[in-house]
Amino acid sequence: MIGPPHWQIQGFQTYTIPDELIGKAKYQQLTPEVKRKIFGENVARLFSLDIKKVRQGVEGDLLYKLRNDGVTLPITVDSAKRRQP
Repeated sequence: MIGPPHWQIQGFQTYTIPDELIGKAKYQQLTPEVKRKIFGENVARLFSLDIKKVRQGVEGDLLYKLRNDGVTLPITVDSAKRRQP
């Protein structure tokens, strides 16, 4: 796959493990906390990064401020149309 991963990230953010798998395979649901860890908190911990300090640095960056203009990402995922297993 070539191109920005926005659709994959948004797809994962809206994904929930089907109740059938939770019941049969004893999987745990992907909570917002678990997804935050998957998306960066684990790496931040491994590299001893202070998430609050890093976030402050990014939010002060000119390119971030220009991008933080309220314009949505070019590709979005409609969670109602996602494939079901």
